[in-house]
Amino acid sequence: MFHIWYAKAAKAQVVAAGSVAKGTNDKRWVALLDLTAENGHIEDILKSFAKKDRPPMSGELTLTAKVELPSGDEPFLKRVRLRGNFGIGGGKFLKPSAQGG
Repeated sequence: MFHIWYAKAAKAQVVAAGSVAKGTNDKRWVALLDLTAENGHIEDILKSFAKKDRPPMSGELTLTAKVELPSGDEPFLKRVRLRGNFGIGGGKFLKPSAQGG
């Protein structure tokens, strides 16, 4: 069964379509998602994962990805598998020293 949902975080809109089903090799549930984001902002996505108050980078984001997320007790970042492509236009790091030359 496929569903489409939209998530918006500030200026980043992510569209996801996918399914949730039992895994083939075990009894865990697995979410399979296709994600797309166009004309988003990387800082809005990084806010979800950064441990600091301000994300380390800003810029325009384009993303296409396939995500596999099995159920389980492990932390999210240990369970999630992501394959995809992304682009960041006009990217700038918060710290000038990280910008490089």
